Amino acid sequence: MYITVENVDELAAKVEALGGKVVMPAMDVMDAGRMVGIQDSTGANVSLWQAKKHIGAQVVNTVGAMGWNELYTKDLEKAKQFYGDLLGWTYAVDEKNEGYTLIKNNGRNNGGMFLMTTEMGSMPPHWTVYFTVKNLDESIAKVKELGGQIHMPTKDISIGKIAMIADPTGAAFMIAALSVPPEGWVE
Repeated sequence: MYITVENVDELAAKVEALGGKVVMPAMDVMDAGRMVGIQDSTGANVSLWQAKKHIGAQVVNTVGAMGWNELYTKDLEKAKQFYGDLLGWTYAVDEKNEGYTLIKNNGRNNGGMFLMTTEMGSMPPHWTVYFTVKNLDESIAKVKELGGQIHMPTKDISIGKIAMIADPTGAAFMIAALSVPPEGWVE
C-alpha cells in the first residue's frame, strides 16, 4: 500500500524521530515518482509515494476498484500519534462500529484503524486494502472457483458486508459489498 505525499524525503527524515523506521530508503521509480518504505511506530509497513508522471490509482471508490485502506494495530493511540504527526491526519470514532477509528485526511474519511484483539493471535500489525464488489456471495464463490481462500467469512457491517480472502498465492485482502456507499463514491 502507498500513501501519496508531497515530499518523500522530508517525511522520511521525520519517521525515526516519531518512533518508526525507514525500511527502504527513498528512491526514484524512473520518471513515475519517488518512494520510501517505512514501518510505523507499531510495526506496520507502508510506502510513501511522491508522484511525478504517475499519481497512483486513478480508479477508486467504485465497484471493481480499491475503496478503503485499514490499519490493524496493537496500539491504536501510538499509531494515531505517529500518522497524525507525520501526515497531519485527524481521527473520529465510528459510532456504528465499536473500537473502530476513522482516518480523516483534510476532513474527509480516508481509511480506518482497528485495534487488534487477542483472538488475532500472533498476526503482526499491518495495512490491508479493500476492493469493492457488487455482490459478496457471488464474489466469494468466484474466489473458491479460482483457487483462492476465504480467511474470514461474510461479516455484516453498518454500510454493507465484508469478507477477508486470499488469492491462490496467499495474498490476503478484503472485499466489500456496500449497501450505503460513502460520500464521494461513484455509483
